Amino acid sequence: MKKFLVLAFAIVNAAFAQSYINYQVTKGDTLFDLALRYGTTVNMLEQINSLNGSSIYVGQSLKIPSKKDTKPQLSSFVNKITEHEVAADETIDAIAEHYGISTKAIIDSNSSLAKIIADSPLVVGMRILIPPAEGRLLKYQESDNLLSLALKNGLKPHELLDVNGLMGPEELEVGMTLFLPDASVLATINNPFIGVGGSDGGEAEKVEQNVGSSSNYIWPLSGRLTSGFGRRNISVNGNTFHRGIDIAAPIGTPIAASKSGQVYFADWSNTYGWVIFLNHYDGSQTRYAHMSKMAVQAGDYVEQGQVIGYVGTTGASTGPHLHFEIRINASAVNPIPLLP
Repeated sequence: MKKFLVLAFAIVNAAFAQSYINYQVTKGDTLFDLALRYGTTVNMLEQINSLNGSSIYVGQSLKIPSKKDTKPQLSSFVNKITEHEVAADETIDAIAEHYGISTKAIIDSNSSLAKIIADSPLVVGMRILIPPAEGRLLKYQESDNLLSLALKNGLKPHELLDVNGLMGPEELEVGMTLFLPDASVLATINNPFIGVGGSDGGEAEKVEQNVGSSSNYIWPLSGRLTSGFGRRNISVNGNTFHRGIDIAAPIGTPIAASKSGQVYFADWSNTYGWVIFLNHYDGSQTRYAHMSKMAVQAGDYVEQGQVIGYVGTTGASTGPHLHFEIRINASAVNPIPLLP
């Protein structure tokens, strides 16, 4: 009986034991990106690694939660890149029709076809790479990194990894062929990270479904612009530089997330009052200050346009309004040119 209890205890311990991936930070990584890619939260990564804030550096070793039941499965696009050998009288148009993709996808995937007319016969025996869907193929270069390559092509880092069957940036190798899908293709991908391991699986799913609109900022609410970005005559705690814009609206007016992301901070801050900081997959951050009430908490994933709080006049405020900031590379920038 005693042996049985010891064995049962060991089994229970094993079931609840948490295993970790040892990850080395590469150029362009952010905690938000890593949390989204591995199905966890920024707060969890900070706690596990005893981090004071979300700053990480290249070469840093991080522990990332790993669960066998949440290990992402490879995308349906893996191993579906085709090498086509040109037959007599074949044209790019004919090949595209045969594979059910656009002529542009084939030309964009083969630099040797850039100056060839689509309906002109190709050289017999020529080998052409055919992407598995609408998008393009490219070779991973020594100067590339996951974050810049993804953002440059309108993707999220984990999307680029998933469609190529890669578990992390450490699997990227110079010279390997990568598939970069179009946005229309992304909308049909069964993304294995949806709803996995976050503080609220439903919210994570909303972020993933918002592929089309999450690449740009939107106005967080409608109202009268009462103060712009930059120097002003008003002093707040001795500071005359205004790092955002003020939008006046009645107390209780809903405030929307300007861009999809994860709540990094949602709490009281003396000058800001009740304030929310949202971290976005591209490394930028938006801030929403002087709220009367907050509708989300730290660690939540939110989609663009989702209500995150309500207008108030808390903190250093002279009336009901929203103080809105956009920060890029940790520096406040003028939101107006970035808003529609």
